[in-house]
Amino acid sequence: MARERQGMLFGLLAVLLWSTVATAFKLALDVWPLHGVLWLAATVSLLFFAAVLAHAGALPGSLRVLRRYWRRAVLLALLNPVVYYFTLFGAYDQLSAQIAQPINYTWAFVLSLVAALWHKAPVRVRDWQGMVLGYLGVVVLVLGGQGRLEVTGLGVFLAILSTLFWAGYWAIGMKDRRPPLVAMFHHFLLAWPVLTLLMVWFGTDFLFERAGWGPALYIGLFEMGLAFLLWMTALKQVSNTARVANLIFIAPFLSLVWVTWILDEPIVFTTPIGLVLILAGQWWQHRR
Repeated sequence: MARERQGMLFGLLAVLLWSTVATAFKLALDVWPLHGVLWLAATVSLLFFAAVLAHAGALPGSLRVLRRYWRRAVLLALLNPVVYYFTLFGAYDQLSAQIAQPINYTWAFVLSLVAALWHKAPVRVRDWQGMVLGYLGVVVLVLGGQGRLEVTGLGVFLAILSTLFWAGYWAIGMKDRRPPLVAMFHHFLLAWPVLTLLMVWFGTDFLFERAGWGPALYIGLFEMGLAFLLWMTALKQVSNTARVANLIFIAPFLSLVWVTWILDEPIVFTTPIGLVLILAGQWWQHRR
């Protein structure tokens, strides 16, 4: 029972950290360009994963594993963190936090389609029904935010496109035999030179804007790094992973608290309605 309680606590802590993501993204992107935020966040995440593996004495072994899986690792590294986060940050740069964050949660619908295609399996009727309900929520979000919030067609397109990249990343990773922590270390290690070249190409003047350092460091350490480690630890410690997985539904509602409190972004009444429709679609899709 103690192990179960500890697992649930780790899961709650991970959800608490993920609930701050939308706020941290907006704070960082208001000061720094998206390539700068991603470079520093990815650098911190890489150092975090390397430190965790080194502490466990698994860093040399993880580098040996990379030699065997380098092709898959390169592909997944380009998807995440490079392409996925560039697209996601682009969406947050164009949208209010309360619009971008719920749309990002529709990746579960895309994953069901991508996984079915990847495994050459038919898409269930329940999946289509859940998608219709979920994307109805997106329509409510976008229409409700028109004239009241920051909403652009490009931002909505990028937010939906990011779900395709994220779903593709997880669909390819389903057959990955590497431990999740080792895989994440590999992906950030291989992505770092690419992100560094992009940072140099687009310019480094943003580094003198000190206000962007805090949010970018926070994203790398807590959203990309510690939250992932807490979540994976939680899943290992509980006997029923569904109990932990269901905690993720708390994050988007808790996120609205931070958006209002820290960003001073007024919550439009259609935002909770759209969010409920998105989560209801996921519940319908996955319920037994």
